[in-house]
Amino acid sequence: MKIRDKLGKFCNFDIDREYLYQKYIIEKILPSKIAKLLNISNHLIYDKLHQYRLFRKRTTRNKCIGCGVETYYHSIRCKKCYKKYQNTNKAIYVCHSCGIKIGRSKTKLCMSCVKIKYPIRFWLGKSNLNIIIKHHIDGNHKNNLKENELSITHSEHRSLHWKGYEYINYIGLPDDYLKEFCLKYKIINSKDKVDGRVMHHIDCNRKNNNDNNFMYLKDKGIHNKLHQEAYNYLVRQKKVIDYIDWFFLQKKKNNQMSKIKEESK
Repeated sequence: MKIRDKLGKFCNFDIDREYLYQKYIIEKILPSKIAKLLNISNHLIYDKLHQYRLFRKRTTRNKCIGCGVETYYHSIRCKKCYKKYQNTNKAIYVCHSCGIKIGRSKTKLCMSCVKIKYPIRFWLGKSNLNIIIKHHIDGNHKNNLKENELSITHSEHRSLHWKGYEYINYIGLPDDYLKEFCLKYKIINSKDKVDGRVMHHIDCNRKNNNDNNFMYLKDKGIHNKLHQEAYNYLVRQKKVIDYIDWFFLQKKKNNQMSKIKEESK
């Protein structure tokens, strides 16, 4: 039987059953320490113990905290004491605002009080789209002047940040923005196609499938950043106010077209 040492070399080495019985069961030495004494691997010791059927039985067991009866090795209480503990020690919490009995919660409030205090947490499906939010025009959240704040819905706020790239194409500055973006995120070969990358249309026209119109990115995260950081680029170029006017005009046109389609049906 060929066996490997710790160094990885093959060696013919057998262990007697009497030796393992003396060390493991009588002297109660761990298998890892026996392996160090013999300068061999731990797996060989465990295999030999399984082969010779040398097992140490656990003599000690845990005692129940309540009555002192011996229990399983992993448990602290017996079955009777555990049932008593469940019935007596049920925690009851109270809402801080209205005083109703509730379960454990991080906010220490009932559901109705949480909806009043934290309404944003209970956006479900499309209900969040109609909530009014304050948008900072210059992108600085610390600048809370009235001139810098714009009250819009949540859906408008998301599309306002996302459609900044479309306005850059409308103006005719996509090349300058893409150069700045590639330098920031160290994108060297954006025209080379690599497996597992995301394809971006430079002119925002998905029907234009020319090779010059494609830009290949690593993943969806960078593609999202490319659209989201376009708003900050417009802030630096001092063209945000023009973009906001263009955005709301385009929205009105889309609403008018949708109404005409509904009436025609």
